[in-house]
Amino acid sequence: MAVHKGVTGALVALILMAGAASAQASPQTEPPARPIVPPTSAKPTLPLSHAGRWITDADGRVVMMHGANMVTKTEPNYPSAVGFGDDDAEFLSSHGFTVVRVGLMWKKLEPEPGVYDASYVKQIKRTVRMLAKHGILSLLDSHQDMYSEVFHGQGFPEWASQDGGLDNTDYGFPNNYALNPALQHAENAFYSNAPGPDGVGLADHYAQAWAYVAKAFKKSKSVVGYELVNEPAGQDFASCLTARGCPKFDKQLAAFYKKVTAAIRKVDPKTLIWEEPDVGFNFGNTKVRLPALKDKRSGFAFHPYCADVPSTGTSASCDAANDHVLQYALAQVKKSKQAVFATEFGAIGNPDEIIDEVQRLDRNMVPWTHWAYWDGGTTTTPYDDTCDTCSTMIRSTELPPTGTNVVSGMERALTEPYPYVVAGTPTKYGYDFDTHVFTAAYSTTRAGTKVRFVPGSRTVIETPAYDYPDGYIVKVKGAKVVSQPNAAHLVLASKKGAKKVTVTVTPSRS
Repeated sequence: MAVHKGVTGALVALILMAGAASAQASPQTEPPARPIVPPTSAKPTLPLSHAGRWITDADGRVVMMHGANMVTKTEPNYPSAVGFGDDDAEFLSSHGFTVVRVGLMWKKLEPEPGVYDASYVKQIKRTVRMLAKHGILSLLDSHQDMYSEVFHGQGFPEWASQDGGLDNTDYGFPNNYALNPALQHAENAFYSNAPGPDGVGLADHYAQAWAYVAKAFKKSKSVVGYELVNEPAGQDFASCLTARGCPKFDKQLAAFYKKVTAAIRKVDPKTLIWEEPDVGFNFGNTKVRLPALKDKRSGFAFHPYCADVPSTGTSASCDAANDHVLQYALAQVKKSKQAVFATEFGAIGNPDEIIDEVQRLDRNMVPWTHWAYWDGGTTTTPYDDTCDTCSTMIRSTELPPTGTNVVSGMERALTEPYPYVVAGTPTKYGYDFDTHVFTAAYSTTRAGTKVRFVPGSRTVIETPAYDYPDGYIVKVKGAKVVSQPNAAHLVLASKKGAKKVTVTVTPSRS
């Protein structure tokens, strides 16, 4: 999604209307055999999977990623074309970011019905490989906002844009979702699988396009999943912004996800698949009524946003809305046994509000990718060194991520220590942005089981030098520090007999 700061009164009015693996016990109730060798890598052991709500690595450790979006909305719609490269990846890595949500566009992938652009996929692959060299994982996101350029948005091809001959007046983003009949007709045609120009259903085309992508990336261990579609919206968009929700669209969306998932699974049985609820869910006005994917390796991705964002300070109404979104999301994955991931949040040039949102996600132990590293050329100027309230981490991907090209307020709000890989199950963690004190606690029990990790199993905490320029002091119980002093990745090895580990990181005195 783009900036929500400028949501107009029309949309605000509409808004205001509104597992786990189980242990097999022996007759003596002994736990299952434990691995002889403890997980000792300071990075996740790939590929990733999940245990209920928790994303896990191949050793069963919980992986709690922080990252950014890199979605290129302007032609030719791939990151390296706008200068995103090694220097950006190094910047992100040095700030503790461990994942990038990489956007791809259906219009570029399938420019004509049934015709796929292999060179476009190759460009996305190059970015994924480049990020992997810097220890950064990739989440592939099929991105759209307001469907296509036909409806003053972007993402989907013109040949799949059926306006029904209805009025196509531009009310701006995101108001066209609620006020543009032509866009609403196109959304309904797509999700109901109306025939395309070649007689093949539009959703069928989309599913096969995703299968093409999955076949290209199925061997890439650094891809943490396929996010099937960004912020889906249906013909009854207005009802999706109320407490009643939109059961008609949810039914369409569930059938659509089932179709796309089946196509992917024919070529890639393992990579995580992420579904999103209707876009109205992201504003906190409706609970999830979307049936969970019937796929054991799937997750629920959501975007906590707010239509009432102050230019400075924080907003009580935003706090309430985002709390609702988080609680609804966690309730959904508790029921569905899916993993959870906030794959967008922010999109506002207010560092104080961003810090509030980061801390809220941390309190709920939800991994996240902020919108955005750079905003794709749609909602920020190409470069403005006077902008103190830009919503991105940098102003231009064409320039090195240093000096005035870095938005200092966003850099401060998004850079924090956090538990990246946990040999156990997190119970709480958080960071005080004023005192720079980080605290965390986790049990040594493997997520989704009653089995404990063996002594020596390693947990990795990101401790960026940005937060600790003079180094840090560690106090830990239940584990010992095995990394070098003041390392960017604090590594803990659990002690024999420890049922839980607690750790506190404080700045060294300069």
